[in-house]
Amino acid sequence: MDINNSYYECKRCFHRTYQKIHMVKHLDKKNLCSRTFESFKYKDEDLYDLSLIRIKIKKFVCLKCDKNFCNNNTLKRHIEKSCKKIDSQEESNISNDSNIIEASEVVDSKPDTIQIGNNNDISNSNNINSNINSNINSNNINVINNINISITKSFDEQWDTSGIDINKKFSLLFANSKFTKTLENILENQVNLNVLIDNTSDDGIVFNDNKFIKMNVKEIVKQTMDKLHKHLIEFHSDIFDSNDFDKKCIDLKLNLQNINTKYTDFTKSKDTQNIVKEYITDIYNKKKNNTVDYIEKGY
Repeated sequence: MDINNSYYECKRCFHRTYQKIHMVKHLDKKNLCSRTFESFKYKDEDLYDLSLIRIKIKKFVCLKCDKNFCNNNTLKRHIEKSCKKIDSQEESNISNDSNIIEASEVVDSKPDTIQIGNNNDISNSNNINSNINSNINSNNINVINNINISITKSFDEQWDTSGIDINKKFSLLFANSKFTKTLENILENQVNLNVLIDNTSDDGIVFNDNKFIKMNVKEIVKQTMDKLHKHLIEFHSDIFDSNDFDKKCIDLKLNLQNINTKYTDFTKSKDTQNIVKEYITDIYNKKKNNTVDYIEKGY
């Protein structure tokens, strides 16, 4: 088999290589490559094996928009009449038979940084091979899918808790596991789905400033607890100011002390941090598929 007619693709970072041995070396590195958003469509336990499946290169793929066509004529017609990613200066060159070459059945290797939106940096016939051998080392993870940016919360922002009414706030405030229960309720609102945990490493990716960035899981958990603490304090204030509850029958002051004690214990105790890390990552993992679907499709 001509290796130039097929390749291997890492399903973590989408690095490509023609040789299987090179892919094995890539996958077996001590410091694993950074996962992209698209990588989380696959199960963690399948990433290695999927990366060692040889991918045959398809013919008749538009080099500009990556659409597949059944034959040369339909591809040429698309290039000449309907491809929106080809400017008039390039059209005559690309429509020549000599420039209709074999291209991959999946998108080209991702560049270091692409803002969410349309991908305007499309590979041409002279750089496809170099893209196949490119590496991805940036902490900026690409997202080129459609997404409703206006309603998707960045991880560095406070969550949207508008869907949690005063009775639910009361219930969460007096729950034994108030921090984890609050996070579970917050993530029921899809605009707050902005974290993906890589269970094969100590990292994850978070949605910040219209792109996904790599972040250590320990830092994700810390920032999550910081935000949960702030929201629980807000819930306490909302209940204190509400006329829906008999303040004589509930000890709000003691409850506030309990919130602060739990948070302080987390910040100072390594053992508590390890326990909390397991709970927090488990909650995010349960929302993995929802997060991928929401971010990818947009609402």
